[in-house]
Amino acid sequence: MTRPRHGYDGSMPDPTAALDEVLAGLRSGQGGALVVRGAGTSRALELAASRAEGVRVLRVAGTGSWVAFDALGRLLVPVADLVGQVSRPRRDALLAALGRGTSPTGDPFLVFEGVREVLALAAEPLLCLVDGYQALDRSSADALAYCARRLSGVPVGMLLAVEDPPGTAKPPEEQPEPPEEQPEPPEEQPEPREEQPEARLWGVPELRLPPPEQAPSLTGLIGGLSDSARLAGLIAAVEARGDLSLIVQVAQALDTDPLALEEVRTAGLVTFRDGALAFAHPLARTALIETATPVRLRGVHAALAGLLPAGEERAWHLAEAAEGPDELVARELTAAARRMRERAGHADAALALRRAADLTPDPRAGERRLADAAMAAWHGGRPAEAVRHLAGLSPPDADGRLREDVLRIRGLFELNCGDAAKAVQILTAGRSLDTLADAADAAAQAGQRDALVEIGRRAQEFKDSFERDVLVGIGALEEGDARRGSMALRSALRRSDELTRADQVLRAWAASVLVEEEHRDLLHRAVRMATVTAFAWHLPAVLEHLAAAQLRDGDLTAAEATSSRGLELAREAGYSNVAAGHLANLAAAAALRGDAAACRELAREALDIAVPHRLAATERLAREALEKAG
Repeated sequence: MTRPRHGYDGSMPDPTAALDEVLAGLRSGQGGALVVRGAGTSRALELAASRAEGVRVLRVAGTGSWVAFDALGRLLVPVADLVGQVSRPRRDALLAALGRGTSPTGDPFLVFEGVREVLALAAEPLLCLVDGYQALDRSSADALAYCARRLSGVPVGMLLAVEDPPGTAKPPEEQPEPPEEQPEPPEEQPEPREEQPEARLWGVPELRLPPPEQAPSLTGLIGGLSDSARLAGLIAAVEARGDLSLIVQVAQALDTDPLALEEVRTAGLVTFRDGALAFAHPLARTALIETATPVRLRGVHAALAGLLPAGEERAWHLAEAAEGPDELVARELTAAARRMRERAGHADAALALRRAADLTPDPRAGERRLADAAMAAWHGGRPAEAVRHLAGLSPPDADGRLREDVLRIRGLFELNCGDAAKAVQILTAGRSLDTLADAADAAAQAGQRDALVEIGRRAQEFKDSFERDVLVGIGALEEGDARRGSMALRSALRRSDELTRADQVLRAWAASVLVEEEHRDLLHRAVRMATVTAFAWHLPAVLEHLAAAQLRDGDLTAAEATSSRGLELAREAGYSNVAAGHLANLAAAAALRGDAAACRELAREALDIAVPHRLAATERLAREALEKAG
C-alpha cells in the first residue's frame, strides 16, 4: 500500500488518520509499513492498538540488547508454532537465528525471508508494533526493515516507532534514498562508529509526530529520585529484559533495597505488568544509563554477569564491566560473536568482535579480531563499517591470513561500493588464489585487460584447481592465445560439478560463455546457491549477470524482474556498484521497449555511479542503452 508522508505541514495534525489508513488497508487485504518518528511515539502505537479491532497484533519494544535476534524472538513468541510451517531452508535458518536449531549457512537473507513467511502465515490480518526501534539489536532491526519494504500483497502491517529525544524533533525532510557507500582511502578512514538501526529504514514511508507542547524532562525525573531508587532504576535499565526476579537479585547483590523500584514507578519511569518490568518511555532506559557514573555502571554490569549463565548476554556484561584489557573477557566475547555468526547475526557479531579487539592485550591478536569484526560487518550488509574496522591495519609483516583478509575486504569494498580500478590495485597485491580471482572480477569490471593477463600468469604458480584454470584461461585469451585459453577454461568446466560456492559457479558460467558454449544451467545454479548461502556477498551480483543474459535472449520481462529484484538487494547490502549494473540493465531493457524517457533516467543514474567509480563495463552498457534510445 502506498501512503504519503505526513508531518508539520498541517495535513495531519494528529496521527489518527494515518494510523486508521494503515488499519483500513490491512482489513482490505493490503499490507504496508510506516515509520512513526518524533516524541510520543509510544502513545501513537497504543492508539493504533486500541483501534485495531479485528486485527491480530504482535508487539515488541527495543531494550538495547546486544544479543542477535533478541527482539525478533520476543516479537514472534505468540506465533512461534507457525515457524515450523515455514519452507526449508528458511525454516532451518530462522530456527537457528532464534536459538532453536542449527543452520549450515549462517545467512541473514534466509532468516529475513523466513520472517516474512511467518508474518504472512500469521496474517488475520496482522499488525506488528515495534516500539523504540532505535534500541533493537542490529539483527532484529535489519530483519524488520527488510520485511517492512516487502509487505505489499499480504495483509501484514508494521508500525516502527523511532523516538526523538525531547526537544530534538525536526520538521520532515525529503524521503531519504538508500545509502550509497562512498570509498575513502584506508588511511583517511575515521574511527569505526556504530550505525544507528533507524538508518536501515530507508524507503519506508514516515509519519512525523508534532512536537509535544511540554516535553517531560527525563533527567529531571531521574535527578529527583533517591540514590537507592536511581541505582534500582539503573539495574532495571542495564538488565533490559524486565525480569523482576533477576533485577531483585542484582539489587540485593549490590546492597540495595529492591523496594526502591516503587519510587521509580511512582516517578513514571517504569511500569509493572504480569510480573515483569517495562519502561514507560522509550528513552527512560537510556537516560538512566547516561546519568550513572562509570564506576556504578560497571558495578551493575559485573553483578549481572555474576548471576547470568554463560552465553552472549553474560559475555557483553563482562565486557562492559571491564576496566581495561582483559584476554579472558575478550575470549568469551569472541566466542559469543562466533555463536551469533552461526545464527546469521553477523551485524551484532561485528560489534562484539570490535569490543573484543579493544579488550585484547596482545596487539597482534587484537588485529586478528578487528579483521574478524570487519568480515562480520561485511556479511552483515555493512561494507563501509567493515572497511572502517580495518583502519590502520595491514602492516607489511602481518601474518598471511590476516594480510589476505584485510586485502580482500578492502578490495571487495572498492569493487562493490567504490573505485573498481583501485580494487584491482588492492587485490592484485594478494598472495592467495581466491584474492586473485576477486582481482580478476575487478579487472573485468574496470576494463583492465593487461591486469587480466598478469593475473593469469601469476595463477600458473598455484597448484591445479578450478580457480587456477579459469584465471589462466582468461589471461591466455586476453593475451591472444586462444588455444591455450580454451583448453584451460574447458578444464575448469569439467570441474563445475564439484563447486560449492555461488561465485565459483558464476565463474564457471562465464568460462562457458568465453568458449562459446554457454551453460545457462550454471547461471541458474549460481542463483539458487546464492539464494541460500552468503546473501551479502553473491546474490545481487549473480542476478546482475542473469538479467544481462535474459536481455541477450530478448526476454525483457524476465530481465526487468530480475534486475529490479537485484537492484533492491544491492541497495540493501550497500553495494552501489552492483546497483549501477542493475540500473544499466534496466536502461537497456527500457531502450529495447522503446521507452526513451525511462532509459535516459535509468542510464543517467547508472552513469552517475559508474563514471566516478571507473566501472567500465557498466558505463559501456549504459551508454549503449542511451544510443539505442536516441
